[in-house]
Amino acid sequence: MLYHHVDRIWEAPKRARGPHPVNVGGYGAVAALRDPLSTLLGHVEKVSAEAGDQPEDWRERMVVERND
Repeated sequence: MLYHHVDRIWEAPKRARGPHPVNVGGYGAVAALRDPLSTLLGHVEKVSAEAGDQPEDWRERMVVERND
């Protein structure tokens, strides 16, 4: 999921015991993506729960087929 990928990028400096991402140059774009994606994900989960959907019903499944 895109949000989780962006969140891992955001958290990487903290895991490396480096400076907070806000203090790292270039991380403004990551924050600009992370916050709205978090909000969007929250809305999706809320609407899905209200509709009675189960997460496995609406998650995309990827199928990889081998071409020989």
